[in-house]
Amino acid sequence: MTNIVAAPTVRLGLSAHTGTLFCHLVSGPPTLPSCNAFTDPLLNPALLAPVPVTPGSTDLTLPPHTGTAPYPPGSFGDVRVGAGSVLQLYGGTYSARSLRVGRGGRVSCATACRIGVLGPVRLRRGAELGSSASIQANTARVDVAASGPLPAFVARARANVSATIFAPAGDIVLGPLGAYRGAFVGRTVVIGANATVRGDSAL
Repeated sequence: MTNIVAAPTVRLGLSAHTGTLFCHLVSGPPTLPSCNAFTDPLLNPALLAPVPVTPGSTDLTLPPHTGTAPYPPGSFGDVRVGAGSVLQLYGGTYSARSLRVGRGGRVSCATACRIGVLGPVRLRRGAELGSSASIQANTARVDVAASGPLPAFVARARANVSATIFAPAGDIVLGPLGAYRGAFVGRTVVIGANATVRGDSAL
């Protein structure tokens, strides 16, 4: 992890490296970094309110190993991107009931975009989501309204995310060996082994 991590409790795994930490408690194997103090609440609770999402009724499904011309803004039902397929988004505002990207698939925003998802977001191994230019992660944002016992957002091993993921009512899982650039706001955020997280917020 680089840049800033803020949470009441931070738990680090083996060989984890961090930038600046703001927390009350940090745990993990030695040697632990220091916790910079902060006063609760760290953020205005109004900023963490669940985002209302109104999906469409028509599903969008890409078969494996296919691509699309850039889709204009719109509302969809369940969005499924097959293994190795590329869903290009022109930019603007989109909504969906759920979003699933198959192994090695990609959902790419050509210009600044905001995607609202009512249910879960799932990225399989090696999948990509966000800005078409990873260094412009602050131009893409995914709002996930899902809550409950299952994670709202899951990226599997070697996934690549270049976006702000905002899931205040659910848990976020960033899988091992992945590259994650943006901001990741959730009820909890779990980062897998040998993953890299860099801050570049769209908030």
